[in-house]
Amino acid sequence: MNALQVLVCGTNYGRIYLEAIRLGGAGYRLAGIFARGSALSQRVACECAVPLYRSIKDLDPAIDLACAAMGASGADVIIDLLSMLQPAAAFVFISTVTLPIWKPRRRSSGTAAS
Repeated sequence: MNALQVLVCGTNYGRIYLEAIRLGGAGYRLAGIFARGSALSQRVACECAVPLYRSIKDLDPAIDLACAAMGASGADVIIDLLSMLQPAAAFVFISTVTLPIWKPRRRSSGTAAS
């Protein structure tokens, strides 16, 4: 079995995913980090010896899994990831409490006013 190629989005909360990938064994391989390019992101990418991506269009098409930990500021990125990754072979794991991508519409009470 080939290892899943994993992209970690964000390096603040994303460090949790980096550790999970490391502990995941041969089934997972860190394929890169997607971030804005802060000093922290540059350092983490260097330490992990993986590319630092700053644009969705530059991502390696071989990425199988994206772990997004960017908060509400990353909503557009997550939507772009969902569009980019092949639905049959790729997954996006979103872990953020503050990301308001979808809100259910309120249902009417079902009673008509007379």
